[in-house]
Amino acid sequence: MHYLKIVFGGILMIRTKNVSYQTKAGTRILDHTNWEWKYGQKIGLMGKSGAGKTTLAKILAGFLLPSSGEVIPPKERDGVASIQLIWQHPEQAVNPKWRVRKILEEAGEIDQGLLQQFNIPSEWLQRFPQQLSGGELQRICIVRCLMVNPSYIIADEMTSMLDPVSQAEIWKQFMHIVEANNTGLLVISHERKLLERITDHILDIEELQG
Repeated sequence: MHYLKIVFGGILMIRTKNVSYQTKAGTRILDHTNWEWKYGQKIGLMGKSGAGKTTLAKILAGFLLPSSGEVIPPKERDGVASIQLIWQHPEQAVNPKWRVRKILEEAGEIDQGLLQQFNIPSEWLQRFPQQLSGGELQRICIVRCLMVNPSYIIADEMTSMLDPVSQAEIWKQFMHIVEANNTGLLVISHERKLLERITDHILDIEELQG
């Protein structure tokens, strides 16, 4: 995907223009999706299962190409995409043959401060992904994302595999950094109370289509 930097009224934004997606089997998941996501906005995204929330996240982040339509995101910075996606299932986002240290170094020099904030002990760095729990590995993926200081982050059910106490702890640290950096944030979740607490506005994916 070709990345362009566009500014409307001095505001950096991501824009979808009539984006649709159809599976190889012919199932249409997204239909003429039009949306503008301004820099710094914190948006919650809801919708029934199978409505296309994760598909839209993958298209915005460049992991999928739309069947039709166009996504105009910000330009890459130093070879790093300005939109980072934190997947619901962290094992899908890492190389299982790499140790955790190498996974983090993929984003640059390891930030020891971030490791402390997210309670990641140094001994984890020598382990392979399969030697960590899903929640532990998700902490690694969150830190890797934050290390590149992206302009936009998509968090797709990123704490759904954690217990409520761990969820609260991670969101507190995560939002502190996101707000300090004025990062654009799209949070995909079925938990409306969470979205009401951490985002400025909540959308249903059906509102973006048609």
